Amino acid sequence: MGHNLFLEFDGFEGSSRPRQGGSGSSLLERVVSFFYDNVGEFSKLYSSSYYFDFWVPKLNSLSLPEGLGQVFLQGVVDRLYYKDVILFDYCVGSFVSCLVENYFRGDGLVLDLSELGFGLSYLGLKFKDKSLELIGDAGNYCGEYAVNCDFFIGGDVGINCGSCAEGSRFVVGGSVDYGCGMSRGCSYVVEGDVGFYCGYYAVECEFFIGGSVGSYCGKKSGGCSYIVKGDVGFGCGEYAVNCEFFIGGSVGDKCGEYSKDCVFKTPNKNTYEKICDSIAESNSVQLVDDAGLVLEEFRK
Repeated sequence: MGHNLFLEFDGFEGSSRPRQGGSGSSLLERVVSFFYDNVGEFSKLYSSSYYFDFWVPKLNSLSLPEGLGQVFLQGVVDRLYYKDVILFDYCVGSFVSCLVENYFRGDGLVLDLSELGFGLSYLGLKFKDKSLELIGDAGNYCGEYAVNCDFFIGGDVGINCGSCAEGSRFVVGGSVDYGCGMSRGCSYVVEGDVGFYCGYYAVECEFFIGGSVGSYCGKKSGGCSYIVKGDVGFGCGEYAVNCEFFIGGSVGDKCGEYSKDCVFKTPNKNTYEKICDSIAESNSVQLVDDAGLVLEEFRK
């Protein structure tokens, strides 16, 4: 992937971290100063639906060149990071997202957040047809309202990952907090654990969770597939319609209550028996072996 830097920082070419000051830093300084000039007004906004739209008309006044490069955008993140404290992480995250969506023209963007110690919220907000790789952790609402995007996060992710996203893919090397996957036509691969409300209200989504999942996994979802290698909490699949669940470990109470036309699979005999006692009519439970072959099935 090519990088269009527009300007070469003093001692910066080929590096992911800019030095303070230096020759040729006028564009970077102008963007950073613009952020601080407007962040006070931005912080008064009370809803994420306004975050992205707040920055767009204001950034237009800067007359930025199209095609901001990856290294320049990394420089913006670094310059807004100081003394291990980020000023309003949701302000910075939405600001960077607006810069990327409107001015980045590369094949894919890689941002290194590993030195922050935590993730920026709202990265990927309202992205369309973008690919974003984050080194380190992502904050809350990663990929909110994203359409046809790919997200690769090396570390952990905060709450509501992929909220209201469509047709996007999320690959997470760590764990994800609650509210992951309230979306349509998306896929989620998480190596670690996921909090409660995973796939809540999801439509035609696929979930692969390498760890365990909290309560209400797949509640009120439709046409979705859930593979959970570990345990699943209370209320899994409540009110779900035409969904498939694979549960590798134990399951909480009320699994499958009020669900319709769903299939619950597990290799765990105790889990199988527990789901048989709780599912609603028109559903089935399958005890499977390691190869996925059905050993026993219960229909209600």
